Amino acid sequence: MYKLIIIDDEKIIRETIGSMIDWNSLGVELVGLCSNGMEGLDMIIDENPDIVMTDIRMPVFSGLELIKRIRQLNKDIEFIILSGYSEFEYARTAMALNVKYYILKPCSRETITSTVKQAIEDCRKKKDKVVPSYIFRKARKLSQDFVDKARQPEEILNDLFKLLPDSHDYDYAKAVALSFLTNIWYSYGNLIDSTIYYNELENSETKESIQQFLKSHLKFISQKVNKENIPQDSTKGFIKKCVEFTKENYSDPSLTLKYIAEKHLYMNVDYVSRQFYKITGEKFSSFLARVRVENAKEILRKNPDEKIYIVAEMVGCGNNPQYLTQLFKKYEGITPRAFVNLIRSNV
Repeated sequence: MYKLIIIDDEKIIRETIGSMIDWNSLGVELVGLCSNGMEGLDMIIDENPDIVMTDIRMPVFSGLELIKRIRQLNKDIEFIILSGYSEFEYARTAMALNVKYYILKPCSRETITSTVKQAIEDCRKKKDKVVPSYIFRKARKLSQDFVDKARQPEEILNDLFKLLPDSHDYDYAKAVALSFLTNIWYSYGNLIDSTIYYNELENSETKESIQQFLKSHLKFISQKVNKENIPQDSTKGFIKKCVEFTKENYSDPSLTLKYIAEKHLYMNVDYVSRQFYKITGEKFSSFLARVRVENAKEILRKNPDEKIYIVAEMVGCGNNPQYLTQLFKKYEGITPRAFVNLIRSNV
């Protein structure tokens, strides 16, 4: 299933589009309807959709501003622009952002269906180049068998090797191997320096060398675990690392869970997203927003005269002070300026 989000500030439009199409028949899961650019940004960060259908003129972020921001985070999302405005400038800006699909409102069921089908085909071509998600799920299941000592390591490795491609797509094979190893590495916390072994895996150039690396590495882990005899909780381990990384890098406006999962944790983003919510009780976008607001409050406590747009840049909201203001209203119930006035009144 391909995941789709619809963003439009007109309730009747987004709900009508959401209900008028048989999404399942298209192989699409409608994961959410959003009323403005900020809601849309949060949901995109959390859900990692394949397709986003968005209006142009909306509160907080316009559709084009939203696309610009998301393009810095994820270049693979297919955008479909919905607009009641046919000015050429919108289309030209959209094309510069590599947006192929532009629908003028009001639009028919046939037009929407046809456009979504085209976007799906583009998504399919991209996904054909990556490892199918069910392969990752099988690899993680095998890794959990190893952690739980449910079977002998040799049996687990034999099943893992069956998941590796017969072709010369070694990046595919490394991705499967990495999915398998990541859960094991985090199951044993600081017992294993995963960076060293990640680099060793990356330097493997053939399927045989990847298999040999896995054999020797699993043997090494087994010996080390048996010697240390230290049980660990893998889920809490990588979620803790995710939280720590976020607190250290919240000022980066391009920070997303997708980046943390793939570049720092070396894990599947959908899996990390589900586990993050399960363990912390909140979605990653909410956590990131709260971290940014708390740091903005600390900056304003120390320097109440600081310009709000500068504070916004310092905490990762980019050059969009309105975004920071909306986050303040959402999590503090007041604007940044009102927060400063409270500080001054209590001095």
